[in-house]
Amino acid sequence: MRKNIIYLLSLLNGGIAAAQELAVADRLPSAGKEGQYVERAANQSLLYTGELEPRYLNRLEGHPYLDTKEYRTGTLALDGVVYPAVAMRLNVRLDRLVVFSPDRKLHVLIPSERVDFVSLPDYDLFYMEPMGEKETLPKGFYARLHDGKYALWKRSSKMLERKMEGLTMTNRFVERTSFWVCKEGVYYPVSGKRSLLKLFKEHGAELKRYIKEQGLSFGDGRERSLVRVLEYCETLNQRGWEDGDI
Repeated sequence: MRKNIIYLLSLLNGGIAAAQELAVADRLPSAGKEGQYVERAANQSLLYTGELEPRYLNRLEGHPYLDTKEYRTGTLALDGVVYPAVAMRLNVRLDRLVVFSPDRKLHVLIPSERVDFVSLPDYDLFYMEPMGEKETLPKGFYARLHDGKYALWKRSSKMLERKMEGLTMTNRFVERTSFWVCKEGVYYPVSGKRSLLKLFKEHGAELKRYIKEQGLSFGDGRERSLVRVLEYCETLNQRGWEDGDI
């Protein structure tokens, strides 16, 4: 059973925890940079006030988190306030951000709609909702893998799968991943070479040649290959502007 807690960190000069209304995000933050937020948290105790993450049985195969179950230190912007040096991990089964209290006792769930951005060493995380005329983008957390003219976003989710092997029942986490490219304000799902060529059909010949010359793979190396193709598309568009073709 999930428990609601009020946890005041004695090491953070006291501080009074207060209830806050949920603010539903109505736009995508233009950039995940601390410079946009002039207010920095003087007291982080409010981060550790809320709902605890449910516990998972040790016998489950895998974990419910994005990339790793280990906490990583990064920057969290919540309700317009920046909290530096926060230990975090993303539970993609619940689609909730989890923060680890400094005394290493509590795993606290952060209300998703209040998250402005999360900056981690490998990528930024944003909680995004459907927007625009074509609301094809499912609501949830996305990792921004490439921040250019054609931004690349990754969405991961995990489900529990039960499987009978002989006389033994096993339960494991199974991941489902989708990628999205933002082109001219519209988000398009992409899975590999074919969908990229369809999305950028105006550069089909150049992209086919580039993918072949670079030996790009859309299997195990799919993320990196998608990023490299998008970077190349951006150079093609730049050339078009310089040559007066666009």
